[in-house]
Amino acid sequence: MRAVTAGVPSAWSAGVPVLVDTTPPQVSDVLARRLDARTLRLEWTASDGLSGLGPAVVERDTGGVTTTLDAGTSPVVDAPPDGVHRYRVTAVDLAGNIATSAWSAPIETPGSSVVITPVPEGTVQCGRELLVQLQATGDPVTRWSLVDPAPPGASIDEATGLLRYQPTAADVGAQSVLVRAESATGLDEEAVVIDVTCTPDRYGVHCGCTAGGEGLMLLALLLVPRRRARR
Repeated sequence: MRAVTAGVPSAWSAGVPVLVDTTPPQVSDVLARRLDARTLRLEWTASDGLSGLGPAVVERDTGGVTTTLDAGTSPVVDAPPDGVHRYRVTAVDLAGNIATSAWSAPIETPGSSVVITPVPEGTVQCGRELLVQLQATGDPVTRWSLVDPAPPGASIDEATGLLRYQPTAADVGAQSVLVRAESATGLDEEAVVIDVTCTPDRYGVHCGCTAGGEGLMLLALLLVPRRRARR
């Protein structure tokens, strides 16, 4: 390198080595792992010996439809729709060189494989306790739970799915208890609708709710569909 001043060149400077990066990065070992029924974790290996790596571009192919996900670095978590998916990664180094991996092995995200058996709308007088034995079909249920906000006085046995609900006078009217069943591969949610009533001539002004334990009611299971919220 030298400068030219008023048409007169200066002496050459000392030599400066310049390295131009034209070598693409390496990307391999693209692997999609299942975190749960709805979520996949995508991992890959990328390297570059010169300029360094920039964010990679991740693509998902579902039934021939390709979707570009946000650029990032390994790993990337994705929640695709139901179907069979493949992934590929395009690595870009800081010099702009590009390398694209082969598609990953296909992996499927199914719909929920556990389904709660619907129950009919129930009726209970305030101050009494209602018992509902929930059941589900499909994969074995690993945990039962209530979805917040659950009404006060409602609880469920996590192992057996026995729902207990003892309302007070403040609960008179229609109440909805949203229950959840989880399996190893998915979950399902079902609304149990309960009509809380009060009989003043029997229980008095406060319907007997303050005393509690006036009686017990058991709601039998019937296959009558109710509102469903499935994930």
